[in-house]
Amino acid sequence: MSTSEFSSLAGNDYPEFGRYMIKEELVMNLPSQKITCRQLNDNSFSYKRESFGEEIVRKIIHPKTADFQIGLMPILPIHTPTYKTDFFFIRFNEQIYISQNSSMEVIASFPIETGIFLVEEEHSGLIDGFSCDPVGTHFALYGNPEEGKLCKYARIELESPTIQQLFMHAQMKIKIVNESDEGVFVGKLVFPVTDHDLHFHKTNVMMDGLDAIIKNRIGVRVIDMIQNPITGIEGWKKAIRDTQKTDYKFSMERGFD
Repeated sequence: MSTSEFSSLAGNDYPEFGRYMIKEELVMNLPSQKITCRQLNDNSFSYKRESFGEEIVRKIIHPKTADFQIGLMPILPIHTPTYKTDFFFIRFNEQIYISQNSSMEVIASFPIETGIFLVEEEHSGLIDGFSCDPVGTHFALYGNPEEGKLCKYARIELESPTIQQLFMHAQMKIKIVNESDEGVFVGKLVFPVTDHDLHFHKTNVMMDGLDAIIKNRIGVRVIDMIQNPITGIEGWKKAIRDTQKTDYKFSMERGFD
């Protein structure tokens, strides 16, 4: 890959997602974070992340060869403060009412994190994962304490779906289909976020869509959660993953209002 294919830093603007080379020193200023990579002797380089919250992360990285790049990528919001679950709990700021045998689509601003990768030939390894959002996401339990599912949690605003905070949110299309014969209220969705890929174009990010299908199953109303992949959008690239993509078969069976 030639250097002309790499994104470039411009002035004091935020860098674009993509791959970079270290030429003596690489500095990337992100919201609430500053990344500095400095070439050392041989193939090694130093990595430092300074947070406005005064956290400082320092590492020495030794690639296999001198032919490597640094990848700045959006990553799924499951890494901070520690990776404990593949599931995400969305709470809408307002409940949505969906009439019987109908469907609707919403565009939500979904939280993301940022990853710094060491890219070597066909292999990529995560050096550091962090959130640029000072509020960040939290953990929540879906279901009862004995059998509930631990999830990452965020409250989602629906009034301004086109507002996307750089390095903090991705746009995500959610389609809710009500196949039951009664109208229902939906106030939360729980789904396996590791089923989804992130896609980027410059500093913009989209996540694979989510289809939530409401149906009656043996007298119980459930929601089947199905990942809807993004394909064929010119100029967009799939972000590097550090976790294996999953294919869960998951239904919400413990309420969704």
